[in-house]
Amino acid sequence: MTQYYAYRRFRLDRAPTNTRILITCFYVMILIAVTVGVVNYKVRTGLTPVGTEQYYRGNEGVENATEMRFEKTTLELLDVTHPHLFEQTIFMFVLCHLFGLTKVRERRKRWVYIAAFGSVLLDASMPWLVTFVSPAFAPVHVVSSILLASMFLILMGRPFHEMWFGYDKEEHYDWVQG
Repeated sequence: MTQYYAYRRFRLDRAPTNTRILITCFYVMILIAVTVGVVNYKVRTGLTPVGTEQYYRGNEGVENATEMRFEKTTLELLDVTHPHLFEQTIFMFVLCHLFGLTKVRERRKRWVYIAAFGSVLLDASMPWLVTFVSPAFAPVHVVSSILLASMFLILMGRPFHEMWFGYDKEEHYDWVQG
């Protein structure tokens, strides 16, 4: 799809107003969803390695625990992993297509695409690794969640900027040449 638009020299800053409004509404909803996801993760884990470990591995042996938590079962992890993989993959696919319409250098686009889908895979695997392999993966899970949220912001930020504000030739040069 993006190749069709790229071939026709489509530019986000020249997109019809209705298209820009539609994409912006999509971005707003994704931003709200990502924010709710981060808040949800913060409430459950405190965004800390210790909180992450206790959330997935339980805290039955912790003396000062304010809330009893039990180790996540395979079924519980499957119930979360399955829909997250589908939903996040579809959103990344759409966001990468929109990012593909930017003036970012093609090589950088490829790296962003790989990082975006890699962050989904990394984030989806972390609960399994923390629960069944080692609590040492808990800090990596915190980082992977931040990486995933960052990828959403990168994939929305650059197209949004180009769509509503055009692109600055000096900034364009940095992304294209650098």
